[in-house]
Amino acid sequence: MVLKAQVDFKGIKRSVSFEKGDEVLELRYLIMVAFADVGLDKLPPAHVELLKYDEGDRDYVPLPLDTILEKDINVKVELTEDEGPELYHRVRKDTSYRLWNPATTSLLQRESNNIISCNGTFTDMDYGTVAKTKGVSRTGFSFFFEDTLGSKTYVINATNKGEIMVAAEYSTDSRTESSMRFRPIYYWSFTVFRNVKYKTYLGCEKDGRSLLVAMNSTSYPDPRALFITNKYNLDFSF
Repeated sequence: MVLKAQVDFKGIKRSVSFEKGDEVLELRYLIMVAFADVGLDKLPPAHVELLKYDEGDRDYVPLPLDTILEKDINVKVELTEDEGPELYHRVRKDTSYRLWNPATTSLLQRESNNIISCNGTFTDMDYGTVAKTKGVSRTGFSFFFEDTLGSKTYVINATNKGEIMVAAEYSTDSRTESSMRFRPIYYWSFTVFRNVKYKTYLGCEKDGRSLLVAMNSTSYPDPRALFITNKYNLDFSF
């Protein structure tokens, strides 16, 4: 269900769409994108605070980042300052990446049986550990692998409610389902990827399995769901 946030940033007022059940952390990112023309997307996310009017305090109070949003909301954007910059690596469309996970110290990988695992190494400099993005941040990115020997393309797909991540064969006349799309959320040098269908996060177990994981608190993310996005130049046919 799509909801609306009425946003006020320095007197500039806009409506920003988000999904019911999204957290404030995700809404903040959508607002930064919506106000990109006035430079909000150039700021470190930690400098952007969302405020909601509190009738009891008769003032605007901060919205905790892990608050679940269940209805339309009016928010005010306030800029804060801290002692240093927050560095993050924005995911972009039509760009090839390797995704490194700290819980397994390995790269996300398409195995020969088309299961997605977290067993890739930096010596695997081939298409099995390199995925190309398609899509946009607002609706989610899909990650595509290419099999150059078989001349096939595969897309990461969450199956069995995210218990198993597979590489589903993809053709140019196919469409990406919501289980194949992920919205990035940035944590300093790390990124988490929230599955559009299941609302949980791409992650890795210590045995190398890839799956979707839930988080008790997105303010302190589960290390299994953290990835470093390593931009890696590799020619794809699409």
